[in-house]
Amino acid sequence: MNNYIEKLEFKNILNSISSSCTFFLSKKSALNISPSKDLVEINLMQTATNDAKKIIDQGDDFSFSAIHESDIFTKEVLDNEIINIDDIYQLNIFLKECKKIKNLFISLKKSNSLIKYADEIHELDDLIEIIDLSINDNVEIKSSASQKLKKLRKKSLSSYESLNKELSKILKNKNYSNYFQSDSIRYISGRSALELKSEYKNKFKGILHGSSSSNNTSYIEPLSTIDLCNQWNDYQNQIRDEEIKILKEISNSI
Repeated sequence: MNNYIEKLEFKNILNSISSSCTFFLSKKSALNISPSKDLVEINLMQTATNDAKKIIDQGDDFSFSAIHESDIFTKEVLDNEIINIDDIYQLNIFLKECKKIKNLFISLKKSNSLIKYADEIHELDDLIEIIDLSINDNVEIKSSASQKLKKLRKKSLSSYESLNKELSKILKNKNYSNYFQSDSIRYISGRSALELKSEYKNKFKGILHGSSSSNNTSYIEPLSTIDLCNQWNDYQNQIRDEEIKILKEISNSI
């Protein structure tokens, strides 16, 4: 058999099949196909191939090309394990495409040999709904994922705007007109800072958060904005905790 496989350049055929697959696991599986010597099995596979071609010829199309390679399809998910948001999103695309294929197979004529595969595809509508309600197409957790997250993000935005308003006010203060290197607001390790000319850093009340490579510019957080920045950071931490909680709930559902 190996001699025949080599003479027929069967590996080239498998490579061609693999390149036509849109799902990364299918690409790998295609490379491991072995020829059959069972005439009954061969006829069944030939019929299935012809029936699949009919589906393609009539314009019914489906594709897994939007799915990136991910461990979510091959690893066992443990209890209380928090699954990466990208993996959750990939899984959701997969589930939706599987549902589309199942509906397509169900609509086939009874003479089509592929209709039997419809029962093997399990529709997980509840899981799809859970993911859709929580994760958007930018692979971010929606504010509507929980009432708490919605409120926290609103408070965080308000706090951030108040912080920037106060920093802008300082930049426009005529008493410091010569102090600043620019009117930029920097965020260094979660702290807000202004670009101060290093020669004035001892004349400006604030906390030093580093300097430029030339040491001409010092990054200083004004004392008057410390509490505002603390408040904003506190909301950011609460948001992260709530997002982790949401991902954990989705992971447990998966």
